Amino acid sequence: MPFFKYLIFFVLFVTSCKKESETSLDYSEINSTTNFDLRCIYQHNANEIYIGGGDDSHGVVLLSSDNGLSFQYFNQSFNARVNSICFQNSQVMYVVCNNFLLLKSGDQGITWNKIEVSTPVPYQYQTNLFDIKFINDSVGFFCGGEEYAHGIIGRTINGGQTWTYNYFDHELRSIEFKDAIHGYCGGYGAMLFTDDGGESWQLTKSNDEFITAINYTSLNGIACGYQGSVLKNNNTLNWEITEKGNNSIS
Repeated sequence: MPFFKYLIFFVLFVTSCKKESETSLDYSEINSTTNFDLRCIYQHNANEIYIGGGDDSHGVVLLSSDNGLSFQYFNQSFNARVNSICFQNSQVMYVVCNNFLLLKSGDQGITWNKIEVSTPVPYQYQTNLFDIKFINDSVGFFCGGEEYAHGIIGRTINGGQTWTYNYFDHELRSIEFKDAIHGYCGGYGAMLFTDDGGESWQLTKSNDEFITAINYTSLNGIACGYQGSVLKNNNTLNWEITEKGNNSIS
């Protein structure tokens, strides 16, 4: 008899779970030309799309010159996984990788140079780097972290010639600016905010989510979490959850 009680309870529990509505979208499969994990995507212009990835010891960048219809290897020579790609301008290109590797190209990716830090960084903060953004020709940021503890934000105000650093007790995964002075950086249980162009950062309310990506539209900010949560920012300091994360059933 107890078995049937548990069975009935389980059936009622499953059938009462929220069913997510489905939206019909058209997707087509594209041959990426690689078996490596792919971690980031960057649209440079109307036709060129870059994708980065790799594994712990090998990084790759793919390029599409036809707006995503096909991809070819652009670079296979990096010795750590590529986690983010960006262009500072039409010529200068950056990638950030695992193992605190920051690389710069001044000729659209033909040749690459490792950026040596201008200020000594403590060993525990020389972590994997996950995101890099330039908000103009001079000002750029990268962020990273490891083991949900040691987080770092790098900042340049002279086009990447020198960098300064802020350190945190949170792994940081994504950084985004909605204008020249207001920006957010999210990670493990943390959403940081700056209103002085990245000179200083403060913790904001993020509901202890593990933030993995942030993007700003013309109206508001959208962030996504590690276990399926979606957060929204309506030009306020804090973020609210609009979609809850996955549970043990769905």
